[in-house]
Amino acid sequence: MPLIPFPPFPGKSAYQKMQSDLMEKSLEILVFEGIISEKESSELQSIIELRNDIGHRMHSLVADISAPKLLGNHDPIFDYLALGRFEKYRDKIYKGMQENFILQVNFRDLAFEQAELTYKEELSRLHKKIDRQYEARRLDTA
Repeated sequence: MPLIPFPPFPGKSAYQKMQSDLMEKSLEILVFEGIISEKESSELQSIIELRNDIGHRMHSLVADISAPKLLGNHDPIFDYLALGRFEKYRDKIYKGMQENFILQVNFRDLAFEQAELTYKEELSRLHKKIDRQYEARRLDTA
């Protein structure tokens, strides 16, 4: 007997809806407790939406360096300062939560923090290498 595939769910899945509701409620609590302002909550939501959009369009993120002549003028909109703003909010929220709530300690956060530091070091090295190559090309074409 052949398997009959389930049709795709229209819109968000139940899990995505639950996650969205959880994020919304979490931000409401942070605003209520005075850890962040309404304006900061809105900006944080826009940063998170940007992150989700980037996650679903990763190919567009590198289009300007991977094959610009083949793809034509493909200029993805990317907020290069969003990560810095997000990190400030993360630190502010963490500090505010330490003052207002009891936080659970776990090793997962430590492991993630170490992975984040490793990625940042690699990105810093890559940035320096790209800058050197860019300068060399600029001098060659001058």
